Amino acid sequence: MLIGMVAAFVSVPASAGPPVGINLNYAGDWAPGLLFADAFKQSRNWTTASGAAAPIDSNGWPTQDANIYVWAGQALNMSGTYALSFSGQATVSGSGGAFSNQAYDPSANLITATVTMTNADLNLTFTNTRRTSSSATNTGITNARLMRPTSYGAGTSYPTSTNFTTPIKDLIKKFGTIRFMDFLATNGNAQLNWSDRVPPTYASDVVAAPGYGWEGKGCPWEYTAAISEVNAGGSPLNFDGDTNDWNWAARRTAKRTVEISTIFRRVFGSGAMMARVRPVLESQEGYVAFWLLQQTHMLEDYYNCASRVATPHPPGYYIYGGGGSAYYNPDNSSDALSLSNIWTSSTFANAAWAPVWPIG
Repeated sequence: MLIGMVAAFVSVPASAGPPVGINLNYAGDWAPGLLFADAFKQSRNWTTASGAAAPIDSNGWPTQDANIYVWAGQALNMSGTYALSFSGQATVSGSGGAFSNQAYDPSANLITATVTMTNADLNLTFTNTRRTSSSATNTGITNARLMRPTSYGAGTSYPTSTNFTTPIKDLIKKFGTIRFMDFLATNGNAQLNWSDRVPPTYASDVVAAPGYGWEGKGCPWEYTAAISEVNAGGSPLNFDGDTNDWNWAARRTAKRTVEISTIFRRVFGSGAMMARVRPVLESQEGYVAFWLLQQTHMLEDYYNCASRVATPHPPGYYIYGGGGSAYYNPDNSSDALSLSNIWTSSTFANAAWAPVWPIG
């Protein structure tokens, strides 16, 4: 599983900490790490009043009245004021917290409320639910957030735009490498395609599924990558002020390739680079105007720019060559690809493509 091996470790700048790593924990509701600022990201499954699994939509939100254990057994560090919000209408009750300041904004179809924790467990019940102002009763809610207090016992909570809690970010800063084995549920992970992952838009990051281990499907891969990196501050991915997170994602592949190349250069020496060691930057065939454009933009306009890095180098200093693979199901194309014709099909023999080795 190459993709898992690539993303299982993320190196951070040496200034961030010593060359010692840390493994991020499983994001279960009972885990003491409190990784996410939104407690719903670590909650359990939605259930009916009888305890059976409640029906949910494609993003994991209930389509009828439902209950949810947000956490259980958290005896420490759970006190304080939490900001609850969700799209739709409902009567909210539960055990473990005191509810106040509930208000409904009809223009936004949004309910907000305050939850003050009084117990180690928090179980919420949503009844008389209506997804929209025109929906029937008992149709569920969406986009629920329960933002934790900014510090233990605090009366203010994180804004809904915050992904990770301050304590976990402060902890990570002390280390030079982050390991995501439990965070991504690597052991027992059955993901083969990008679509198999838990997306950041899903209701919770604790999703059980047949064929997976006890940690379920793991947290979104995006959280280990570009958006979280930029949001944390100090990242070169938006060096030019670009706010497009897809561009950040493309640039990050170039950034990681530079970091990998630099590690090999440090270990094998400069004389081995582009001879014994030949790093390759991969892109997407047929879409060079996005992926390859942003990758080379990062290489040339950041890493080869004296005003941005202390020691600029051209792309050829870091990579030997580049390439790309097809994206849109070549096995279903008009070529009817097989082992005997794959190298002569239009997928590979396109006149618009020409080999460029090495990159200068």
